[in-house]
Amino acid sequence: MFGIKFLPNIKEDSIFKSYFVVVIFLITFVIAALGYFIVEKERLHSQNEIKKREQELIAAKKELIKSEVKRVKQYLEIERQNARKGIMSSTKEQTENAYSLIESIYANESKENSKKHAKEEIISTLRKLKFFSGRGYIFIINASSGVWELMPLDNMKEGKSILEYKDNIGNNIFSEALQKVTKQQNGVFVNYRWYVPTTNKISPKTSYLKYFKPFDWVVGAGDYDEIVEELIKQRAISNISQMRFGADGYASIFQPDGKIVVVPGVDSLSGENIHKTTTAAGQKAKDIVDTLIRQAQKGGGFYRYDWIKPSSGQDSPKIAYAEEFKEWGLVVASGIYMDDIAKEVAVQKKHIQEDNAEKLIIVLYIFIVAVAFAILLLFVVSISFEKILRYYKASLKQRNIELEELNRTLESKIAVEVAKSEQRQHIIVRQSRLAAMGEMIGNIAHHWRQPLNAVSIIVQDFPSAKAYGELDDKYIETNVLKATTIINELSKTLDNFRNFFAPNRDKEKFSIAAMIDHAIKLLSASFENEKIKIETIIEEDAVINGYPNEFAQVILNILLNSKDAIILNAVKDGIVKIRVFRVDGSIKIELLDNGGGIAPDVINKIFEPYFTTKYKSNGTGLGLYMSKSIIEESMGGKIDIESGKGWAKVTITFIKE
Repeated sequence: MFGIKFLPNIKEDSIFKSYFVVVIFLITFVIAALGYFIVEKERLHSQNEIKKREQELIAAKKELIKSEVKRVKQYLEIERQNARKGIMSSTKEQTENAYSLIESIYANESKENSKKHAKEEIISTLRKLKFFSGRGYIFIINASSGVWELMPLDNMKEGKSILEYKDNIGNNIFSEALQKVTKQQNGVFVNYRWYVPTTNKISPKTSYLKYFKPFDWVVGAGDYDEIVEELIKQRAISNISQMRFGADGYASIFQPDGKIVVVPGVDSLSGENIHKTTTAAGQKAKDIVDTLIRQAQKGGGFYRYDWIKPSSGQDSPKIAYAEEFKEWGLVVASGIYMDDIAKEVAVQKKHIQEDNAEKLIIVLYIFIVAVAFAILLLFVVSISFEKILRYYKASLKQRNIELEELNRTLESKIAVEVAKSEQRQHIIVRQSRLAAMGEMIGNIAHHWRQPLNAVSIIVQDFPSAKAYGELDDKYIETNVLKATTIINELSKTLDNFRNFFAPNRDKEKFSIAAMIDHAIKLLSASFENEKIKIETIIEEDAVINGYPNEFAQVILNILLNSKDAIILNAVKDGIVKIRVFRVDGSIKIELLDNGGGIAPDVINKIFEPYFTTKYKSNGTGLGLYMSKSIIEESMGGKIDIESGKGWAKVTITFIKE
């Protein structure tokens, strides 16, 4: 059967000669192929590395100019915030200075003159004060009446109430502000709209007010938000125009309407609007500025174009990045020239090529050493080759002898092992049936207990009937008939249990629902005794081809396991639900119990032989193993088990024929 033999007759001389030719050829071929492969690989690696370095460098430069734009925006934001802080600081300072002057005059005048004179002296002194390039002045309002005591820019308002004043958008701001400042020990800031002295236009203004209690005065000074912010903005733009990174790096600023605010190095473009320009430089910048503005309005973006390079004065390819600074209505852009990137790439390319040349020299040296070593090794091997060949020939001869012996004994060994395996399986099946029979004896006892009690009562009633003169033919006939009926039912029950344990020799068609019902009837008495319900839902019955008694035994095994789990875990209202239904082309039988579930470390072993979670005296560990064997090996189905918190479910699946 296993007649395998190694080659018995080997010609040593021919193999020895062929060996030299083949080895020399292989060494030559391998070294040449390896050399070509390494050189080509290094060449491709160098090209890829140069491309990678170029891409990385461009990406790094993009991040650099992007960070420069964000740095400029950060500087603008700091300046914008400083503008707000500055106006609050300066107006408070002017008000505090005026307040100190009022306190000084009041202290000196009130000792020698009347309060009226002190007021006149204070108003006269403060009327002359001017600051913030003529925009700033000190004003005084009577806190109770709201009447202007001092208004240097418009004397006509003095003596009139400000409480009725509304700005150009209808806000009355002073009424609430006067009430607030009189309750504060320190001053308060007020935001409102007021006339600009130089243009007579109404503009947002910030003032600092402080209450002088001796005269019931509210003293204040203010400045115009937009004017201060514009001054700070122009100063910031001027500073940005002086900023540089690298030899030719700078930031340009535009307005969304197309106006060029600043382009360092091309001063002639400052103030030009690309949509109205007529100059050659403006026309050249038109498309570039327009594209950068659109990129900025999209949230930021890059753009490539040609532009004048400051260090050379010539047009050069450039990549720029632009973002909006919406708070001041500006677009900030910064860029880098591509020829600067190309110079850096050329330097890196030179380094890579030099490294590659060094690697190739090392590879060449390695090849030379490898060839010399191979020749030396070939010489050494050739001397010992003949000895090795003889040794292996002797070994092969011995192997042939051993293999022939193995061929003679292998079939008998296999037959013995198969017989042992079948015997073990037979023992497992027998043990499983004996275990099931033990369970069934208990169930027969439950089934017979009540009928036997009834027969016992009938027999015991005979003496009583005789004593009372009731023992006539009719009485005897009636009670004998009752006893016979009960005994026939007992016999029928015994036949049902006996038939259950008679294995089916051949497959036959049977109803799934009928065999489930058959198994339930065998166990009904023991389940009722333990007050465990069995609920059956047959959504769709099916007739399958298989072994009905074996199938019923599987159902019985699962039900008994559920019963044991419910009893072991002392579950109140124990229940087992059996559901038969169709899914696509499959028939499924689900058996779900509330017996406490199965531990995760146990569930994967549940179908193994001799594995049980019960005490050794209560379980053999064969029931579910045999169930799996019957369903999957004998009937071509599938059995699965799953568990959750407090429940376990067994699912049997058959493909409908």
